[in-house]
Amino acid sequence: MSPPLISILMPAYNASAFLAQAIECILSQTYQNIELLIADDASTDNTRNLIEAYAQKDTRIKLCHNKTNLGYLKTWNNLIAQAKGDFIAFQDADDFSDLSRLQLQFEFLTRHFEIALVGTNFSYIDARGDKSVSTSQYPTGHEEISKKIPDLIPFCGSSIMIRREVYDTIGGYREYFDRIGAEDYDWILLAMEKFKVANLPAVLYYYRLSQNSVTRTFTYNGRRKLFASQIVKELYEQRQKNGIDYLQTGRLDLLTGFEKKLDEEFANDESHFYWYIGKKLFYEGNKTEAMWFFKQAIVKNPLRLKYYRDYFYFLRQSPPTVS
Repeated sequence: MSPPLISILMPAYNASAFLAQAIECILSQTYQNIELLIADDASTDNTRNLIEAYAQKDTRIKLCHNKTNLGYLKTWNNLIAQAKGDFIAFQDADDFSDLSRLQLQFEFLTRHFEIALVGTNFSYIDARGDKSVSTSQYPTGHEEISKKIPDLIPFCGSSIMIRREVYDTIGGYREYFDRIGAEDYDWILLAMEKFKVANLPAVLYYYRLSQNSVTRTFTYNGRRKLFASQIVKELYEQRQKNGIDYLQTGRLDLLTGFEKKLDEEFANDESHFYWYIGKKLFYEGNKTEAMWFFKQAIVKNPLRLKYYRDYFYFLRQSPPTVS
């Protein structure tokens, strides 16, 4: 009998600079009975051509390209709907995994039938991929993890492997989070309300801090992304209190009102937005991008002395360990 099939999901958009490493780290896994579902999300670079070149050489690659740009969330949902594996794992197109990652996660799940979702620790790496910037130290057991939520969701979303029953029970990412992020954290919390979870203590996933990666993600006009994690927390607390949340009841008007209240402190002060993001990134362990945002706060409001003090203070500090 063949070992169980593991499906790996890889949405890809303008990822040609790092895509080869992402694909090869999956095809070269010590666990070989896999299908790699890849979707090019209407990239404007050479991403699609690279994917198709690999697919011609390895029949385990399944092409699921988008005709138009759908964004990460909808692309991921389309991929997981087509996955045929008994287990499903995730891999971003600009990151890479240890070659033993799938084997170790699979073996863990086969030994621990009570666990349905398992992540790993991860390292932030520089754009070249040869230098670790910081490393996570996540709790490993379900009870330890549960004590951290919802203030912290101690998982690297892209490092996760699940049993198929998780998806069959809770479905994919909720589309309210389309293009604002934190959809994986919302999904993990929903999963934890139905299943037990765990993390492997080993660093098996490598999250690349590519040049301008965060500066492309956080913009003042698109600052709804800033509130995504707070929305996740609010919805979680509603379910804990009432057994149901605004999205499940269809009360989008109430959720929009909650977002508007969160936005009040930023609506009339663009510099405060950049300063806030700088601090957020620094304490998440991303000093390089944090310093860029502190500089932008100074550019937006060069008369605010606090920004200069903070810039030089954080410049001398080392970011904390991700935990």
